[in-house]
Amino acid sequence: MSKGRYRNGEVLKEVYSSSMGFTVVVLAAVGLLEVCMLIYTMVRPELFGERIAIYRTFYIALLSVAVFYLGLYRYVRQDMDGRYRLLNVANPICATFFFLWALGISYFDMKATGIVDPSVFMTFSMTVPISFFLFPGVYIPICVIADVCLLFLVAQSGGYFGAIVNSSIFMIFQLLLGYGYLQLRLRLSERVCVEKENAMIDAMTGLGNRRGYAEAMRQCAVLPPDFRYLTVDINGLKEANDHLGHDRGDALITGAARCLESTIGAYGQVFRIGGDEFAVLLRAGRERMDALFAEYAERQKDWSAKNGMELVTSCGCASAEEQKDADVHELAKAADQRMYDAKEEYYRTRGKERRRR
Repeated sequence: MSKGRYRNGEVLKEVYSSSMGFTVVVLAAVGLLEVCMLIYTMVRPELFGERIAIYRTFYIALLSVAVFYLGLYRYVRQDMDGRYRLLNVANPICATFFFLWALGISYFDMKATGIVDPSVFMTFSMTVPISFFLFPGVYIPICVIADVCLLFLVAQSGGYFGAIVNSSIFMIFQLLLGYGYLQLRLRLSERVCVEKENAMIDAMTGLGNRRGYAEAMRQCAVLPPDFRYLTVDINGLKEANDHLGHDRGDALITGAARCLESTIGAYGQVFRIGGDEFAVLLRAGRERMDALFAEYAERQKDWSAKNGMELVTSCGCASAEEQKDADVHELAKAADQRMYDAKEEYYRTRGKERRRR
């Protein structure tokens, strides 16, 4: 899977879905730490001197962000698409805030003690981007900029050897462990997305399978006026299997799939939902549908001529415009009935017995 794929959001959604537990644990730990620090400012206020109000403001601010983020996650936890849209904006903002918070704490520590302890800042600079799962391409520049700022503070405080060594060690952890962890997460999520996609593909035709169809139907909550449900079934498949062999029957199935995909695929999704039954979810106006049906019929004729066997299908179509207030399942039932009616008419005009499965 290419990088372009996860930039479209599918892999990042999987990262969020599989890693929110870790993020929640980190934020809960941060919130607990800030509560402890607030209590500490009350127990030992003399240690903070005249800047105690500033420190309390910092602790309350970080606690508020952690609580807000946890509340946001709980609010959208059942809606993966909604979670992705919200968190994709909230993550970089929160991560930047946490960086600025840690840098501010380090600065006021330097003012109060004359010494910069990079441990807190460096720990935040590792855990925050990892817990919010920014892209690796963003993670490295943020860490480098943050470390430059911290090393500047270290130099301003006197350039203590131990602080510089400590900073360097944490920088290595940032760039190696943090970046490596993010890359690992992305690769694992890419693999999961590929497996999910393959699980929704019909092996014979390459179209969406029953599982992919069910997922697509689940997403059809609101139907636009030009939405159409199309049911397609191959005529004479049993006869082809009985007289020509199942290989030829399979050829009819793949032939119908190619004709549907090449004709209607650009306007919607095509699924093989049974042995020789297909469903199409598409958006097209009446005139466009008439043109598509005509083109589809021509493609069937071309396929039949090239392959030396007749490919004929019966179709049933139902539209949201025609059946107002109907949901997608009601449209499916209407389309199925029309397809069966068309199939009965086909066998009646051919003088053949209708072969029900």
